[in-house]
Amino acid sequence: GASASRRPPPAAAAAVAAAAAQEAEADREAPPLILWAEGAGASAGAAAVSVLPRLARRLKPHQVEGVRFLWTACMGNSRPDSGRRRRRDETEHGAVLAHSMGLGKTLTVIAFLHTALRRANNTAGVPYLHVTAGKAAAPGKRTPPTALVLVPKSVSSQWEQEFAKWLSDQTGQQGAEPLNYFRLDAEGRTAAHRQGRLELLRRWKQEGGVMIIVHDTFRSLLTSRSTCGSQFAAAAAAAAIQPPPPAPSRTEAGAGAAGLVGSVSGPAADLFPAAGLFPGGPVGPSLESELYQLLLSPGPDVLVVDEAHVLKNENNKISRVLAQVMTKRRVLLTGTPLQNNLREYFHMVDFAAPGELGELRTFQKLFEEIIERGQWKAAEGGNGNEAAELQRQRDNTKAMSKRIWALTRKLDRLVQRRGVELLHKELPRSHELVLVLQLTPTQRRLYNARIAEAMAAAGGM
Repeated sequence: GASASRRPPPAAAAAVAAAAAQEAEADREAPPLILWAEGAGASAGAAAVSVLPRLARRLKPHQVEGVRFLWTACMGNSRPDSGRRRRRDETEHGAVLAHSMGLGKTLTVIAFLHTALRRANNTAGVPYLHVTAGKAAAPGKRTPPTALVLVPKSVSSQWEQEFAKWLSDQTGQQGAEPLNYFRLDAEGRTAAHRQGRLELLRRWKQEGGVMIIVHDTFRSLLTSRSTCGSQFAAAAAAAAIQPPPPAPSRTEAGAGAAGLVGSVSGPAADLFPAAGLFPGGPVGPSLESELYQLLLSPGPDVLVVDEAHVLKNENNKISRVLAQVMTKRRVLLTGTPLQNNLREYFHMVDFAAPGELGELRTFQKLFEEIIERGQWKAAEGGNGNEAAELQRQRDNTKAMSKRIWALTRKLDRLVQRRGVELLHKELPRSHELVLVLQLTPTQRRLYNARIAEAMAAAGGM
C-alpha cells in the first residue's frame, strides 16, 4: 500500500513517457558532433568518435569548442592506435579549461568524460584510453576506463546532480550507453562507513566510470604518500598486491567485508591516522598498495580538478599528492583569471602538462621578469633623466608585448580561455536604475534623533 501510494498517477506517468519519447526523437534528429574520424572527419566510420546526441544538442558553441579542446589535449590529434610515431603536438597531455563562471564548465566536462569513457573505442572495441604509443593494453590487464573528479566540498553533491541531470532522460534512465558515476562520502567514522568507502573505490575501479571526491578527502587519504615520497611509493610497489575481490552488488555496497578490520601500525599509522577516513580500519601492505593503485599508480585514466587554483604552488599538500597521479590526461578547471599571477599560471600549466613551460627558473627569466618589468611605469621628474626613463619604459613595454605573444602562442594548445561576454548575446541586457526616495516623517525623526545622539556623545568625549 505504501509503495503504491508513491507511484505517480497514470496521467503523470503517461506525460513523463511522452516527454521521454520526444527527447529520444530529438536525439535521433540531432546532427552528430564528431570529435575524431578517419580522414579529418570526412567519414563517420566505425572508428569515429562522437558525443552522445543527448549531450551534443544541449551544448552551446563555446562548450562545443571546450569539448573539442579537451579531446585534442587529452587524446591527441591523431588516432592513438594508428601505429605511426606521433608528433609532440599529437600526443595526449593535460589542459586548463579557463572558462568564466556561468559558462557551463560542468556540462562541458561531462560531455568529454562520457565520450572518452564510453564512446571512444577503436574498431576492435578497445578504449582509446587504454592505447598508448600505438599499443593496446593486454586483454588480461584491461579494466573499464575510469575518471577521477576532485571538487571542493561545497559543490560535490552538485556535481553528482549534474551527472544525473544531463545523462538521464525524463524517466531517470541513461539509455544504451550509461556512464557510472559515484561520489565518495567523507561523512561518518564508523567501521561500516570506512569499509563502504573502500568497497566503493573497488567497485569504481572494476565497473569503470567517474568517481567524485572532495579535495581534502583525497589529500587525507594519501597525505603520507606525498610526505614519504619515493621511498613509500617503492615500498608500496614492492608489496604483494592482491587483486581486488569481486565488486559487491548494489544492495551490498557499503555493508563492509570480512577480514578488513585490524590494528594500525607502521606506515599505515600515517596513511590511516586516528582521526582520518579509515581510523582503526583496514591495514597491511596489500591494502596500502591497493589504495596506491586505485588513486595514484596507475590510478584513473583521466583526472579532473575543479577550482584548480588550489594548485597555485608546488609546496601545498594537495599539489604534492596530485603530483604522484600517473595519468597524463589532467583537466584543470578554473573560472579565475590567470594573467594576474604568472607564478600561479606556471604551476597550473606545469601540472596539466609537466615540462611544457620548462623549469620555473627558466620561465621566470624568459617570461615572468620581462612581463613584470613592462608593467612598471617610469617615475615622473626628479632625476633629470625623464627622456631616458621614458625610452627605457618603451623598451620594456615592447619586450613585454613580445613575451606575452610568445607565451600565448606556446599555451594555445594547453589553455582555453573564454569570458562571460559570450553570454551577452543570449542574456537580456542588464539595466541599472537609481531611485532616490525621500524619508518618511517617522524615518526623518529617527534619523535626526540618531544624529543628535551621536553629536552629543562626540561632544562629551
